[in-house]
Amino acid sequence: MTNRHAPSSTDPAEATTVIGKGIHIRGELTGSAPIEVWGSLEGVTGTEGRFWVREGGRVGGEIAAAEVIVEGQVEGKISAEHKVELRPTCKVEGDVVAKRVAIAEGAIFDGRIRMSGAGKPKAGPSAGRPETGPSAGKPETGPSAGKPETGPSGDKRDKSTSPGGGDKP
Repeated sequence: MTNRHAPSSTDPAEATTVIGKGIHIRGELTGSAPIEVWGSLEGVTGTEGRFWVREGGRVGGEIAAAEVIVEGQVEGKISAEHKVELRPTCKVEGDVVAKRVAIAEGAIFDGRIRMSGAGKPKAGPSAGRPETGPSAGKPETGPSAGKPETGPSGDKRDKSTSPGGGDKP
């Protein structure tokens, strides 16, 4: 008989980091190996592998990973290079950014979803951090075009009345 929870490799570089039930961690957790949370984690987390919040697990803060699976609770932004999967037992309060998003019937989700296209740069250690560069802060095209955006002073303005936005007769 084999133990299904035993590590698949004896190489520590390939081992899954497990935050067990009853364990509470506060701070920043980053790395390349998969992470499973059965306990509680507060802070910014990032991995190049899979990040799995197990049923009964709780994360308060940002998550950035190649793939994210949520069965427990998350309060904060979730960013994934490939896919975010919200399972029936989860409760998520925060935005989700990924190429693919799956929300199971019964999952509780309160936030926004932004699905990035295949042409976007590969997520890395800075995944989940605010965008910078020439396109940062520029209005998006597509379904959100024409919706109010926040101006430099924090006021809401309609894109159609912005310079070049078509407010001329």
